[in-house]
Amino acid sequence: MPICFLEVPTGIHPDAKKKLVQKFTTALKETWPIPDIRVFFREYRKEDVAQDGQFRSDPIKPLCLLHVPLLRSLDAKRKLTQALQAAFVEAYKDIADTSQFMVFYNLYPLENASIGGHLQSDIPEAVELMRQLNGAGT
Repeated sequence: MPICFLEVPTGIHPDAKKKLVQKFTTALKETWPIPDIRVFFREYRKEDVAQDGQFRSDPIKPLCLLHVPLLRSLDAKRKLTQALQAAFVEAYKDIADTSQFMVFYNLYPLENASIGGHLQSDIPEAVELMRQLNGAGT
């Protein structure tokens, strides 16, 4: 159920995109051993991105929005952040300002996520996984 939205410039080679998805999926799966990891690319041309009220010719400063289950461990977040940064730099080093790659963690308790018409908090396997991950059921 981890979902990743990448707000990035256009121009990445399809092979680099595929490798990036594989690395992101591996890192997310190591953090949350949950199936159904999704990665979405939202690609922009330079002329479609403004910063501080200005359209600039500088490389786009990309970001990653993660919509994921609650994770209390700062060490796990640090490890994931470093893995995502390294994968991103490799894929976008000549396309984006990779030094400014930002990751935002949108963390959801199980009662704030559903799949197939069921709250995740009503799925015993999900509750057990969160207990193992965080020391609590949701």
